[in-house]
Amino acid sequence: MAVGCALAVELGAVHTVAMLGHPDGRVEPLLFDSSPLLPSAVFAQPDGSLLAGRDAVHAARLAPERYEPNPLLHITGETVPLGDDVPVVTALAAVLGRVAAEAARVGGAAPGAVVLLCPAGWAERERSVLTAAAESAGLGTVLLEAAPIAAARYFHRLFGAQAAPLTVLDLGGTAEVSVVFGDRVLATERLAEAGGLDLDEALIDHLDGSYREQDPAGWQRLRAPETPDERRARQQLLDDVRAAKEMLSRTPQASVHVPLVGVDAPISRAELAGIAEPMVGDAVEALRAALRSAGLALPLPGPMFLVGGMSRMPLVATVLHRELGVAPTGVNQPELVGVHGALLGLLARPAPVGGAADPRRARADQAYRLLAQAEQLARRVSAPADRAPALAHLAAAMASVAPDRARQLAIEADAVARGTHDVRFRAGALGEVLAGLAAVELPELAPMGSAATRTALAVPDPYWQVMALADLATALRSVLPARAAALIEVAELLVEGIADQQQRRNGLLSVGQAAALVDPARAVRLAGYLDDPDARASMLASAAVTVAAADPDRGAELAAEALRCARTQATPNTWVSVLTYQVLSGGPRGEAATVEEAVRIAYGCGDPVDRAWLLACCAVLTDDAGRAERLAADATAQTRFDDTDPAVAAGIAAAARLLAGPLPVAAEVLGTACARMVAATAKGRSSEWHLAAVATVLADLARLLLGGPLRPADMWS
Repeated sequence: MAVGCALAVELGAVHTVAMLGHPDGRVEPLLFDSSPLLPSAVFAQPDGSLLAGRDAVHAARLAPERYEPNPLLHITGETVPLGDDVPVVTALAAVLGRVAAEAARVGGAAPGAVVLLCPAGWAERERSVLTAAAESAGLGTVLLEAAPIAAARYFHRLFGAQAAPLTVLDLGGTAEVSVVFGDRVLATERLAEAGGLDLDEALIDHLDGSYREQDPAGWQRLRAPETPDERRARQQLLDDVRAAKEMLSRTPQASVHVPLVGVDAPISRAELAGIAEPMVGDAVEALRAALRSAGLALPLPGPMFLVGGMSRMPLVATVLHRELGVAPTGVNQPELVGVHGALLGLLARPAPVGGAADPRRARADQAYRLLAQAEQLARRVSAPADRAPALAHLAAAMASVAPDRARQLAIEADAVARGTHDVRFRAGALGEVLAGLAAVELPELAPMGSAATRTALAVPDPYWQVMALADLATALRSVLPARAAALIEVAELLVEGIADQQQRRNGLLSVGQAAALVDPARAVRLAGYLDDPDARASMLASAAVTVAAADPDRGAELAAEALRCARTQATPNTWVSVLTYQVLSGGPRGEAATVEEAVRIAYGCGDPVDRAWLLACCAVLTDDAGRAERLAADATAQTRFDDTDPAVAAGIAAAARLLAGPLPVAAEVLGTACARMVAATAKGRSSEWHLAAVATVLADLARLLLGGPLRPADMWS
């Protein structure tokens, strides 16, 4: 193996596996005595040197007290008992040294890069022990990767990229279930007694219960061995139980020789299934817990994959399918899935697992959780007018981290929007889709805009036609600005044809809000036609944002005029409009009197959503960093007033979304708001509109956490 070849290793509780990757793209598992499974066992020789693998298994017959079949189980301690206490790093290094030697023998040189797999839930200490053992074994500086991420990568390569989080159930010597999305572990649960080693012990318990009466003393010596002969017999029983268990995955009947008792005990596949079924049931409960930790719920958001030797048992797939309604997917060599996936991703440095928290990593991890939650909620919405915008916001959030997936979602969102039955809402849905897709490089955007324009112009009712054109102009301002300006001009002319005065006022306000983002001078002119201070303040504040980008002084003038209108009306809703746009335009930071006035209105406001939004704005606008954090925390805590109402929860999370951009709020503050929001949607009171609103907010939060910008219209959706 020339320098530059890659090596992936997984040191498991029972077996160790490894795979080589050659420069020409070939991959091959390392074979140890003609098998890809190297026993993870170690044996201490009289001179203090250690044997590993099958050499250790063979030597154990001579001195079982110096033998340990599962040294990895001691990784949380300091030593492994091998007659004398041996440092755990030394014991693990003996196993990894066997891998290093075989890799060098097969390829002719040491590997150029090495990745080691570890459980997703390992802490920094366990990771440090493993890397120290690798260095001691001559593998040099290694990369660590979470085993479920590597497994997910393998299944992505085998079955294609997944559109939703997938579940990896690892039933090796120990057991772990993880929810994975992209290259992130959203949640993981370790199972205390559901791995292959636990099943071995359960089989011995079964035999004990069936045959103890024949020789109680013999069974006692097997269960609590004291002499070398008794330890040797105990190990022989374990080996025979393991062989019978593996045989029963292929044949209906096997037998186990029980030493010291002198019994050849038959055991059937049905008996094994009866023993194992409670363990698989525990795995199902662990999966439910992992989904809850990830903010998800049944039905499974994506496929479920099985890895680890115990996954070969037919019972595993049967019980999982029965309990979860999803047929899990396995492979012929489940032990090799992780190392194969790790090898596929070795050229890119794997994600850190455990250890000291990296704030950027924490934000990215939270973003991926939010994206997973958002997609699950969006796909529970059947109404096209509600589902399409949520999918579009998902696409925008994924544009920077998963462009291919973003494009798929963009096309899907457009197709869903076209399925909106009521023509009054179809144009609006298409407009929201286009607004959400501004961040996605999609060649189809121009024809999509043309189709949406035709839809808007076909709306028969003048009021709804104006609303559709205004929505569409807002959406097209970034991708087709000239068309957006033309649509605003048409919409303004159509407003005069609306007979109902209230509808005319609402139509004029919508046109003005759209104009504020495309043609702010027109918006200022239209604001003069409005008698309602609330509407005028909102329109002027919106225009201030656009103007401030090119002319800060003029933007400040418009913001000040909007504030005067807000003081005239003095309603929370008006202040919400004005302060939101002032936040987005970068002002009026430092005007303490204005902030104090808004804080007083916020705490006197009866609507928790308006209260949360005003507090969020004040947190951004204040110059006092400590107070900003307190106001932010208060803003995201407003669901305590009604944490069962999804509309309230969605509004609170929207306030958190406002905070996420300009203010570095602690991740746990945002996490609390999102968790409450998701919990509210699970209480059975959520309409499809609420689900879609929640999904949209989650996607926008994820976009902010991933470093993507949001436009004023995004924040005010």
